[in-house]
Amino acid sequence: MAERILQHIAELELRPGDRMPTENELAGRMGTSRTVVREAVKILSALGRVRAHKGRGLYVADDEGMPGSSRWGGFLQPGR
Repeated sequence: MAERILQHIAELELRPGDRMPTENELAGRMGTSRTVVREAVKILSALGRVRAHKGRGLYVADDEGMPGSSRWGGFLQPGR
């Protein structure tokens, strides 16, 4: 699910600092539960790919945390 969320970010052409869809919206778009999305967001947050701000939403992290950056060397890249 974490890879699918990254792919969704790329498809929406979201940039670092952009607000992402809510967990509920992501769950609906991906046909899964909010619990599954929440766990994937925790993983992506720990990896520095998204930032979760309680009460404010989810945000795309800086370029160093996004797919294709040299820091991650292909780890969890969409399409792999």
